[in-house]
Amino acid sequence: MSDKPIIKFDLSCDLSITWKKLWRDDSFYLDYLREQDDIDIVIGSWSMEGNSSNSLTRQVECSHPVKVSFPGTPSHTRCFRRQTITLSNKNTTLIMNELMRFEGI
Repeated sequence: MSDKPIIKFDLSCDLSITWKKLWRDDSFYLDYLREQDDIDIVIGSWSMEGNSSNSLTRQVECSHPVKVSFPGTPSHTRCFRRQTITLSNKNTTLIMNELMRFEGI
């Protein structure tokens, strides 16, 4: 399995506002998942990543809709996400990393 990013982009913004509006309040991400037709959503709390004071991690679980339908396939599959947010470069850069694993496909 590769750890190479699927997408990488720069976004000019105030990091404290971005954190408060997009990640500290789970309602933004919960609404996003619901718009994707995900169900049975559980969003864990952010916690410190190891001994690093500049990284936070949380677990997200949900049932995600299967886009291709074959006889006998379920309508949804379990999806497990591990999200890590790291502040670096003297708190001027926020790195969001998300690892996804699907079960039942």
